[in-house]
Formats: sequence, C-alpha cells, structure tokens
Amino acid sequence: MLKIENLTKSYGAREILAGLSFDIHLDGSVYGVLGPNGAGKTTLFKCLMGLVPFEKGRIELAMEDITGLPTEDVVRHGVAYMFQESVLFHDMTVVENMEVVAEQLFSRADMPDVSEILEKYGLAAVAGNRAATLSGGEKKRLEFARCMLLKPKLFLLDEPFSNIDPLMIAAMKDLVAEQTARGVTFIITDHNLYETIPFVDHVFVLYEGLFLAQGTREDVISDPKVRGLYLGDYQGT
Repeated sequence: MLKIENLTKSYGAREILAGLSFDIHLDGSVYGVLGPNGAGKTTLFKCLMGLVPFEKGRIELAMEDITGLPTEDVVRHGVAYMFQESVLFHDMTVVENMEVVAEQLFSRADMPDVSEILEKYGLAAVAGNRAATLSGGEKKRLEFARCMLLKPKLFLLDEPFSNIDPLMIAAMKDLVAEQTARGVTFIITDHNLYETIPFVDHVFVLYEGLFLAQGTREDVISDPKVRGLYLGDYQGT
C-alpha cells in the first residue's frame, strides 16, 4: 500500500496541498488523480518522488517510511515517474536513451535486450533516430519504455494523454492495461475528467489542495460538487 498522511506543500503564501491524505493499494489497479490545471496534481507527484520538499506529512510505501528520501531511493523502492514534459536526452538516439538508463540499473551480465524492448513498444523503426526528431506519441512510448526498465510496482503518469492524438491515447491506454495485468499499479493525473474517468478504477478529484470527491467512477461522476466544478458553477463550500 502507498499511504500518504497530511501532505502539506506551499509555494510562498499559496498552499498547494492542504493536508492531503489517502491510501492506494498496490494491486494492479489504475487510480486517477483528476482536477483542473493548478490543482496540485504535479506537485503531489513531485513530493512523492522526493523532487520537492514539503512542510508536513508522511509517505509510506509497502510499510516503509519513504518520507524525504532522495529520488533515486524512491525509485529503488519500485516507483517510476513519467513526467508531463519530456525528459528524454534529445541529442541521443532512441537506442542510446534506453541504454543510458539500462546501464545505471543492470550489470553487464544482466543487461536486457534493448532492441527487443523497442520492438515491443513499436519503436524499432526509429531506433537510430535522435529523440528530438520523434513525434509526440513516439516520445511518450519511449519514455514509457524507459520507465519500464525500472520494473516498477507503482507507476506515476503525469498527464500522459496531453499533446498526443486520439490513436496514441488509445495506444497509451493499451500499454497501461498490459502492465496492470502484470500487477503494476498506476496513478494517472489529468485535467480532463471525461477523457480519463472511464479508464480508471478509482478516482480522486483534487481541487484547491484537497480531494473534492473520491470513489468509484460512478460515485465521482454522480457527485454534485464534481458535476458543478466541471460544469463551471461550483462555488466551493
């Protein structure tokens, strides 16, 4: 289980996460943290990954306290993070982008077959191309493949459906479904409630640093506060 308690993060006078608490079971499910731009979704992920400090709170993963651990140690605990913005090495080829990560993770004797992985993710044809020349969808697939080298038990996807076409959105969803069948748990952020909610098993709607609603897809989509927010007439409570 991932357990987050009273997570509080501010930037200056603005409180981004206002004592957020929730539990997520590492059971191969897909969880959605949904909310408008600026709700704190990316900040939540960065706090969890040790990328930004926070004022208060505790993060526990599989009964181990990982609060305040550096990012590389969070990764070693089985957490992968695919950023909303590209973090590829754009001057390197697709193969080199995979190899530079694999070399940090595996001994020479245990090195995976990068060509086979690229074939699996539909990137074999562009393996020798510089990452800067890839389409938006190809970049997403490469970043996904690179994260899967970590063999994560928990995979954080920050706005994975942004800046890609509907066919690539469907392909990304297929990649996630394939990994959940193998037991990987995903948390996906998105600002588009109606695009993502049919795809996830459990939904958290983040608004002004706290969860406005949470539950099954049916629970959340029928919640009057959620409907009001996404119809533009929610005034807060």
